[in-house]
Amino acid sequence: MKFRELSIDEYKKFIKNYKNSNFFQDNRMDNYSKLKGYISYYVGVEENESVVAAARLLAKKSKFGKYNFSSPRGLLVDYNNFELLEFFVNNLKKYIKTKNGLVLKIDPYIIYKSRDIEGNETKEINNFNIVNNLKKLGFIHGGFTRGYDLSGQGRWYFVLDLENKSLDDIQKGMKANHRNIIRKAEKYGVEIKQIEYNDLPTFKHITEDTSARIGFSDKSLVYYQTMYDSFKDEVKYLIAYLNVDKYKEKLKEELEINQNKYRLLSDTTTGKAKELKITIDGLIKRLDESNHLKEKQIPISCAMFMLYNGEVDYLFSGSLSEYKNLYAQYLIQWHMIKYAIENNYKKYNFFGISGIFDKKDSEYGVYEFKKGFGGVVEELIGDFYLPTSILYKIKRIIKDRRIYENRHSK
Repeated sequence: MKFRELSIDEYKKFIKNYKNSNFFQDNRMDNYSKLKGYISYYVGVEENESVVAAARLLAKKSKFGKYNFSSPRGLLVDYNNFELLEFFVNNLKKYIKTKNGLVLKIDPYIIYKSRDIEGNETKEINNFNIVNNLKKLGFIHGGFTRGYDLSGQGRWYFVLDLENKSLDDIQKGMKANHRNIIRKAEKYGVEIKQIEYNDLPTFKHITEDTSARIGFSDKSLVYYQTMYDSFKDEVKYLIAYLNVDKYKEKLKEELEINQNKYRLLSDTTTGKAKELKITIDGLIKRLDESNHLKEKQIPISCAMFMLYNGEVDYLFSGSLSEYKNLYAQYLIQWHMIKYAIENNYKKYNFFGISGIFDKKDSEYGVYEFKKGFGGVVEELIGDFYLPTSILYKIKRIIKDRRIYENRHSK
């Protein structure tokens, strides 16, 4: 076996044929990474004149004057082949040292334990041995964490298997409430459109509004534009628009139906009558508000998707709070699930959840929303850190000591 740097063409050929490739390891991600000050390297292992393992490495200068290295969702290697893994890791460590590296962080997309839709462990997958293999080679495990970590890609995902599934199969697996909400959104004039480059500022406006409201950091407009240019047809930006005329028409129809029900009541003091009156008043208010809308179409929700290696990945989204009762995000997801089925994608990845399955948890709603479409929880093996300099070890000791002192000073 031989460790060496790879040309872009060599790397592209390898990742194209690698079964578990992901867009984080795609060389086109460099178009954005370099804007953030990262340097990219491509390395691999060659055996019998073929590349058998590879990685996209990112390096950024730290305050120590050395470089922090990472391989997002890498390395691309058979983690169960210890001989190959050991050779690759040992040579990576030497290579990174020559580049004045401090540490290498990896977060492979490898399931730790398989789980069902409720988050309960199942027996199909257990990759504890891979965690041990990485530890044996000098990696420090970041732990089996729960909750959202905005500094990385997260450890808990929710996914929907589409292989050999029809739309009918998927619908049957969805919660009845989700199906009803999707139909309601369609009836009230919510329409989904794939947007072009010039519409990205509108997309950004929605995500920015959402991030400010819920306290999450948003990606920059440059990120959305760069990803659009880099991945072309493999990235999709969708916006849900409200068709104002259809919306008004539906409100009038609903108002008339409920007013007729109210007129037929012999006793307007009952609980049923009071509920109808509240519904009627709400519809009148919404209709009055809609009559002041000047636009024919209003952008109310959006989402970004990556189409890569047989998988649809749901990355970012946003919704305007004043139109939350139209549930446009449900319709966007259903639109993309239908697209995935029709174009033979095998997996629909809803991406991150907290991994906390307590209904009292503040982030439970995100999991509940994704869970309603059917699928299973994926628990990944987590983050691993390979020190390549004594400075990192000293930094780690200081950090751990501070954490210990903070815990025991309370």
